Amino acid sequence: MSATFIPFMFTKYLQDAFKVPLVIQLTDDEKFLFKNLTIRECKRLACENAKDIIACGFDIERTFIFTDCDYVGGAFYENKLEIAKRVTFNNLRCLIPCVIDQDPYFRMTRDVAPKIGFQKPSLIESRFFPALQVNTYAFSGGQDSVNLHRELGANLDVDVPIKYYISS
Repeated sequence: MSATFIPFMFTKYLQDAFKVPLVIQLTDDEKFLFKNLTIRECKRLACENAKDIIACGFDIERTFIFTDCDYVGGAFYENKLEIAKRVTFNNLRCLIPCVIDQDPYFRMTRDVAPKIGFQKPSLIESRFFPALQVNTYAFSGGQDSVNLHRELGANLDVDVPIKYYISS
C-alpha cells in the first residue's frame, strides 16, 4: 500500500460515516506542466489513478471524479497547456488587451505555435484611439466645467473628438 493511498482510505471512511458527496479532481494538467510527459500520457495516467481510487470502494452515487483536461475545457484547454508549458515569465512581459499593447503577446504566440504543430497567427495592428468620453453636458477639451470650456476653448492636445476628426 502506497502512502498516497492512505488519504483515500480516510476519505472513504469520512464518506461512509457522514454520507456526504465527494469530488475528486485529477490534475492531469499539472502533471503535464511539471513533468516531461505528453498530454496523452498524463490523461492515461489520470485514468489509471481513477481506477485505483474507484477500487477504494467509494459510494458511486455520491462520488464525482474528474480530470482537469476533460472537465475544464477539452481541446482548447489542452492547447493552452501546450503554450503555457513553453512560456516562461521571461517571455511574457504583459497581456494588455489594447491595440498595440498586444504586440508582445502575438509575437510570443507566433514563436510557440509552430512548436505545437499550428501555423503562425497573423494580425493587423491599428493605431490606438482613446475612448470617446462624453460627460453630461457633452463638452470636451479637458476643461473642468462648461463655463471654463466656453471661456478658454478646447485644449486640442486632450480633445478626443478632434483626434477622430483629424484621422478621418
